[in-house]
Amino acid sequence: MTSEYEFKVIVVGDEQVGKTSLIIRYTEDRFSESYLQTLGSDFALKTVHQDDKDITLVLWDIGGEEKFKILHKYYFQGAQVAILVYSITDSVSFESLPQWYNSVLEHVGKIPMILLGNKKDLDKLRTVDENEGRHFAKNKGMPFFETSAKTADNVEDAFLTISKLL
Repeated sequence: MTSEYEFKVIVVGDEQVGKTSLIIRYTEDRFSESYLQTLGSDFALKTVHQDDKDITLVLWDIGGEEKFKILHKYYFQGAQVAILVYSITDSVSFESLPQWYNSVLEHVGKIPMILLGNKKDLDKLRTVDENEGRHFAKNKGMPFFETSAKTADNVEDAFLTISKLL
């Protein structure tokens, strides 16, 4: 028997950590080298078949710039899972994770979350050790992946984990 489910997934993190690129990689299986700033929010859909169920993920790409934070309570509303993203090449984006985590809790309460350390393809430019990401995720009780939107490394696995959480 097939059931239909739809879930709102918010993708949050500082600007330029690759949130949009991860969503495009997952939903369209492509990567663009050019940077496109998300103005406020954007969204994409992806339907997956899992355990005899069709699950539609409505992926909300939330702009990471400070000026959009006032709108988060509206964009986060109704979210059932959150993806926290930082860049392994940007320690400031990693240091911002507690604020993103608390913002999710403040606006939608305790929902399943997953942590992605993105830009794994730029390992030579790494400023955040993988163990730091793993430690943060473990302390918050969330799955952790290092991903690369450019090479697609771990992207599919991370998003499949999200659908399993739901």
